[in-house]
Amino acid sequence: MNWPEIIRKNEKWLIVGLLVVVAAVHGFNMWGFPYLENDEGVYVSRAWALLNESKLDIYTYWYDHAPGGWMLISAWGFLTGGFDTFGIAINSGRAFMLVIHIASAALVYFIGKRLTGNPLVAAGAVLIFSMSPLAIYFQRRVLLDNIMVWWVLLSLALLLRKRVHLSHIFYSGLAFGAAVLTKESAVMFGPALAYAVYVVSQPSQRRFAIVFWLLISMVVVSWFVVFAGLKGELWPATAGEHVSLISSYRNFAGRGEGVPFWRENSDLRFNLADWWLRDPYFMAIAGGTLAAAIGASFRNIKIRIITLLALGYGVFLIRGGLVINFYLLPMIPFIALLAAMLISKGYQRILSRPAAGAMMIITLLSGVALMQIYGQGSYLRDNETTPQIAALKWVKENVKAGDNVVIDDTLLVDLRADNRDGTNSAWKVESDPEVKEGALQGDWRNIDYLILSHEMVKQSERGAFKLIPEALANATLIKEWREDNGSFIDIQKLISTNGDWMSVYKVQAKDEIAFSKLWSGYLSRFRQGYGQIVNPSNGFTTSAGQAGGMWMALMQDDQDNFDEIWRWTKHHLQNRATDNLFSWLWKGDEILDPATAAGADQDIAMALWLAGEKWDKAEYLDEAKIIINDIWRQEVRWVDGRYVVTVGAGGAELYYDGYLVNPGYLSPAYYRMFAEADSLRPWQTVAQDAYVWLDKISQMEGNQTGLPVQKVIIDSKSGEVRAATQLFGDEAGWTGENSWMTFWRVSLDAQWWQAPKAYAYLNRMAPEVEKLWSKHKQFGKYYDEKGQIVDPAGNMTSVTGALTALSIADNDLAREVYGRQVVPKFTGIEPGWPGVMDPEVFSWLTLATALYLDRLP
Repeated sequence: MNWPEIIRKNEKWLIVGLLVVVAAVHGFNMWGFPYLENDEGVYVSRAWALLNESKLDIYTYWYDHAPGGWMLISAWGFLTGGFDTFGIAINSGRAFMLVIHIASAALVYFIGKRLTGNPLVAAGAVLIFSMSPLAIYFQRRVLLDNIMVWWVLLSLALLLRKRVHLSHIFYSGLAFGAAVLTKESAVMFGPALAYAVYVVSQPSQRRFAIVFWLLISMVVVSWFVVFAGLKGELWPATAGEHVSLISSYRNFAGRGEGVPFWRENSDLRFNLADWWLRDPYFMAIAGGTLAAAIGASFRNIKIRIITLLALGYGVFLIRGGLVINFYLLPMIPFIALLAAMLISKGYQRILSRPAAGAMMIITLLSGVALMQIYGQGSYLRDNETTPQIAALKWVKENVKAGDNVVIDDTLLVDLRADNRDGTNSAWKVESDPEVKEGALQGDWRNIDYLILSHEMVKQSERGAFKLIPEALANATLIKEWREDNGSFIDIQKLISTNGDWMSVYKVQAKDEIAFSKLWSGYLSRFRQGYGQIVNPSNGFTTSAGQAGGMWMALMQDDQDNFDEIWRWTKHHLQNRATDNLFSWLWKGDEILDPATAAGADQDIAMALWLAGEKWDKAEYLDEAKIIINDIWRQEVRWVDGRYVVTVGAGGAELYYDGYLVNPGYLSPAYYRMFAEADSLRPWQTVAQDAYVWLDKISQMEGNQTGLPVQKVIIDSKSGEVRAATQLFGDEAGWTGENSWMTFWRVSLDAQWWQAPKAYAYLNRMAPEVEKLWSKHKQFGKYYDEKGQIVDPAGNMTSVTGALTALSIADNDLAREVYGRQVVPKFTGIEPGWPGVMDPEVFSWLTLATALYLDRLP
């Protein structure tokens, strides 16, 4: 049987059979394996932008690649009815890659047949080119390299006609120019193709043919340069005024570590290991083929052409710059051709021709079979894209269109096409000023969701991403898809070994992040030992400071720190002989003043009560009841038919025939809660009477603003209210630091109990507060009885105190005050109340802000 003759007579069926096998192997499960890769999303999104928005990119086009490749993808989208015809957008791109690969396989066959005259050699080259698991892994993906390979193969095929005319050289030059406009690295094939022009041209026309071919190629490529020039984006700009082709190519040329390829830490060495792991048989074939081809090329001009093509691109891989794993793609067809040609030559030398052909086919099929066995058919069986598609569906169903979502480029166009303009590429969030400084205002806390992927983790680990790791560190995992995946994942260490998984992280709201940072900053700045809160400027620990720490721990749901702060407070300050209240001042290892501060006693009792309910701890509730009982006994007094809470035990004594009262301690919201803990006492009446005293303070002699003052004395017989100037000087009658807490406590009554008297009081105070603001657009530390500023320095205690009043009575002005005065220090890039070294003030600022943001328990 004459096999060569049979094959030649039925060659068309051989070609059809090969292409059918190629189409089946590459087409089956191509939307399931491999996982969607970031570069695929980049090129498809640009093609989508060209088709739908007449732009070269969804974002500012920055000349990182010439647009020839995605122009073809865009044309494919147009011909097939859009990028949703095959499901998600990348599916459309992969369908186009299947077409491109079939066309490339046909060209490989043609080139192999033209170089050897043997259909079996050509068929063998197609099998190696198309059937290696390593090749399939990259050839399915929407990569510019695949399109570039087709153009290069076409350019070579046009030069291998039986009779080469000037038109063939012309079209070959056009094809090579198109290859360069698809992927700039195609220039590495230029010298070998120019040599092919030299070989196929008539001796008398060789010089002209080469110049002509180069000229046509350069004319095509120059279109890109002219385009940039006409847009004014050719030359580098100063201070980043605009994008620049030259600047982009400088950056492109400088990518990578610049480590020589033979070093262990070079990109090439790393990728050689990756390629070998994926398909050692192909890599062994590649290594042996290139070594043998170099030797054979000295004697065989046909092998020389293909060898030069392979080695020319090899120079690009060993240059010492960035090497990405799919950069191997353009070498695969030429390695396949060389392998088939060399195997054929070898058998022809040792066997008769028919036997040589049969042995060649057996060898090639055995090699392909080994590659398939090693690859275990994962490309036919595994489905790595399910998590990515599930994540896309989840975002569409659960995330509001206006939310700021950060995602890699794989699914970007599918979300942008769904009118989700708040969805942005992770790369652009990190590097594009329009996104980073525009949409996100340079602040990672403006991100709402991270749709985390392998690529985002990998780039974060490499240090290419800065904002995303910070956002991730302050985000909560709410959904993930990683069942039955083949990847090792450690998000904390930023490790991911494969892309067959996805996770959704909800970035904490700005205020949540700020509160968390404030809390950690508070603990590191003020906590000592197991729960002592110390003012580092004077070494004092106060009952108010301990109370503030308990409230902040409660607000942050930090039971461990709450327990420790309460335990220290109980062990060191709750040791008075006459009651279970708290000495207000401690330093070193002793109490400096055993008197109590009623405001702190109330705050501690309230914190314990709320903690007992929050964490279902009866011990806290019992402790709170004991303290509430002693607050009544020691700090509540009956004056002129009304109850009033004095400054504390020791402050409840008569001063000039009156009781000393701090308006900032009057806490009607607490008293309503105390009524539940202590039903035997008229705490509800104490709450109502608090407003009587606040009204009297507003109307007392000399108080022209009606605002609360620092300290007053209430006459024990008549109930007359006067500023405690005899004890504290004029400052007692001013509106200042202590006074602002009055608004916080009354606002709490409005928030918790919707108390009508709270609303009425705050509505009366709001116009006076607005007057103070309107003069300077800030709040001073002190104002005298006429409302004149005594200390004009901006004071955050005053600001946040005023904010709590305005939050109930004048929300528009509250937003202005919050935005201008609070936000820069609360949710700034480095929150933490800079410069505040007093724990009482720190906790006060935090709790006042929390009340405005409705974050209190």
